[in-house]
Amino acid sequence: MGIMMLAAFSALGIGSMNAMNALKHILAVGLNGIAIVAFVVAGIVDWPYALLMMLGSIAGGWFVARWARGVDGRYVRAFVILVGIVLTAYFFAQ
Repeated sequence: MGIMMLAAFSALGIGSMNAMNALKHILAVGLNGIAIVAFVVAGIVDWPYALLMMLGSIAGGWFVARWARGVDGRYVRAFVILVGIVLTAYFFAQ
């Protein structure tokens, strides 16, 4: 989903990779927040696994965000394009 968001933002003319990533994360918080509420209300959350996933996501997001600030946006953009091409080829082959 994140790769698709970045592609859409790029198509809309947002040039800064940092701005696209920030917007992607804001939208992801909203989307995931709605899903979390739905799952909690339905009572289908396995809390021990959910808490572990939350801790891992927070730690990973924090460390990767700190690392990504120091990386040139061109390299991040090239990586995103490469991942998009590989995933497209994989799913097309399926």
